[in-house]
Amino acid sequence: MFFSPTTRGFYSIKIHGDNMPDDVVEISETVHRDLIAGQSAGGQIESGPDGTPYLVMPPPRSIVEIKMHAKSRVDAAAESARMQFVTRGAGQAWTYQRKETEAEALAADPSPDAADYPFLAACIPADGQTLQEVAATVLAARDAWLSVGATIEGIRRNAKAEVDAADNEGGVTSVLNAIVWPTAPGE
Repeated sequence: MFFSPTTRGFYSIKIHGDNMPDDVVEISETVHRDLIAGQSAGGQIESGPDGTPYLVMPPPRSIVEIKMHAKSRVDAAAESARMQFVTRGAGQAWTYQRKETEAEALAADPSPDAADYPFLAACIPADGQTLQEVAATVLAARDAWLSVGATIEGIRRNAKAEVDAADNEGGVTSVLNAIVWPTAPGE
């Protein structure tokens, strides 16, 4: 096995024959394997003045950096869990809120007019045949979301608090590995 400091690449006579850079240095299979494993673990392969490769590991991250990264991962995972239950987008969130407001108002309206409930009316016949059926569908979906949404938020906030309380990277990793997010039916 050979290493070229110019290309920072590995070469083999079986694969490359004589078609290798001029600056290759011979290394053992063990050194090659160790360098590849170290690179996979975040190290960088450098070379000395004679071209011999060696591994440089990045400095360890501080516990503050580890926790910041972990909490960002918790937030992203919570958002992924939410998106199993609701449609992505600020406009869609506003639409859900408006439909909820209309459904609640409809329940108190003794003689509803579809023109006063444009979001509910737009959902006929997909979500029901009448304004009242659509309103019932909207409120049922809201109630289901309130339960799962609260669960997701509780998991997210508690996980971040546990990350903050962790003393070391192993503790942070344990917190992340222990998180179980709710899944949508059929997922």
